[in-house]
Amino acid sequence: MLPVPALLFRVIAGVLVGAAAWPALHAVLPRLPELIRFLLGWWIFTFGPGIAVSGRLTADLDPLRRTIIALGVGSAASAVLIDLLGRLHLIPLFPYAAAAMMGAGLACWSASLRRSIPRFGGAGCGPNAEI
Repeated sequence: MLPVPALLFRVIAGVLVGAAAWPALHAVLPRLPELIRFLLGWWIFTFGPGIAVSGRLTADLDPLRRTIIALGVGSAASAVLIDLLGRLHLIPLFPYAAAAMMGAGLACWSASLRRSIPRFGGAGCGPNAEI
């Protein structure tokens, strides 16, 4: 686990990069094929809230399982987020919030990834090595 100041710095940097990335992506999206636009939107709008909600819970899993769980959780979390923003009459903020959540989640992803990768001294020297 990272110290609190380093973790806080990563989260804030991820939020700022994610929120700033949405206007750039929004400018490029009309020039992309329709399938790519759909997949990028789906990925940002589900993975962003999903990794923000499930990031700490899935820190010890491998990246593929973690991504699948984040997409599943994000399907529910994005619906909750859009409902809350709708009640506050702030629906235009949804893409920025989802991109910011994605940035924060990805900024913290590598810190937990380092923790979950086993370090071995050499071939056959792991915990399951047979002698």
